[in-house]
Amino acid sequence: MKGFIRSLVGWIPEESYHRALKAEVEVVEGSINDLLWDSMLYRYAMQRIVDTLWDLNKIPNRAQAHQMFYNILRSYGFRAHVAKNIYDHALALVKAVMECNGSKPTLKRLYS
Repeated sequence: MKGFIRSLVGWIPEESYHRALKAEVEVVEGSINDLLWDSMLYRYAMQRIVDTLWDLNKIPNRAQAHQMFYNILRSYGFRAHVAKNIYDHALALVKAVMECNGSKPTLKRLYS
């Protein structure tokens, strides 16, 4: 399945801490159900990684997270750079929530 992603927002200020990108997706080959399935699998995998990181006593560094999660994510069928993005994003999310003494994060949707 191939798709194109177009940015609706062209410029994001450099000093912003939270960067958001609104995008439109155009399905060129395949069906919209394939795209939805991929998004659902991505969210499911990220939630599993977040749950695992939350249950650990100490947050691992990036190299340790790579050893823990890379092969699992590759077995789900994710490409290497997508697997890296998943555990990097999950690490950042869990660290941020733990610093604020919040409750375990739950991913409801990936994009707003």
